[in-house]
Amino acid sequence: SFIRIGDGEIGLLNGGQVSYQKYEKLLADNIRLCITNYSNKTSYLLAIPSFVEYTNQDLKQTKGGLVCWLPLKVMYRQIFNKNAKYVDAHFFYYKKNVDILIEKYLFKKNLVINTTEENFKKISSGNRKLNILKYVEAVSPNPFVRFDSTKDEIQDAIDSYKGDKKDIVIILSSGPMSKALAYFFSMQSVQCIDIGLGIEQFNENFNLETTI
Repeated sequence: SFIRIGDGEIGLLNGGQVSYQKYEKLLADNIRLCITNYSNKTSYLLAIPSFVEYTNQDLKQTKGGLVCWLPLKVMYRQIFNKNAKYVDAHFFYYKKNVDILIEKYLFKKNLVINTTEENFKKISSGNRKLNILKYVEAVSPNPFVRFDSTKDEIQDAIDSYKGDKKDIVIILSSGPMSKALAYFFSMQSVQCIDIGLGIEQFNENFNLETTI
C-alpha cells in the first residue's frame, strides 16, 4: 500500500485543520500511528515530500514556503523513523507515473474508489475504462464524519467479492481520511493507494505537474 503524508496531515497532528477537514482527535491519532509504526517491514510505503531535506533558505523558494513546509521538516525530525525508506509524496502528481500505474497495473485490478462526487465525475468522463467494483462517496468538506460508514462500505465490497482478494485495489482520494483508511485496510493485506489529487489524472485530459 501507499500512504502520503503532507503539510495538511502535519497541521492536523498539531491541532490545526485544512480547508476540507476540521480537526478530529481520532483522525490525528490514526495519522500519528501511520508515521510512528512505519518501518521497512510494514505492509505500506510511507510517502513524504522531499522538502524535509531542504534547508530553510531553500524552503523559502518553494511554492508553499516556510509556513507550509517548516512544520513538516520539524515533525520529521521528531517522530519519523529515520532508519526507514520513504518515497516521494508527489509521485502521483506526475502524469507519466499515473499513466504507468493505470496501463501496467490497475487495468488488471478491481477497484474500490473513495473520492468526492466531483472527482468521480471527472475520472468517469475520460476514455479509460476501469474495472470499478465499488464507488464510495467521500463527502466534502469533512469526509471523516463518515469514517465508520465509509470503512464499512469498503469492507462489504471486499467481503462480497468472490474472487481473489489480491485482485482488489482501494483507490483513496478523500483528504486526511485516506491515511486512516489505507492504514486500516493495509493491516488486512488489502492493497490501498492513497493517490490524493492524482486521481484527477485518471482522466487522461488532466495534468497536475504544474501544481507541485
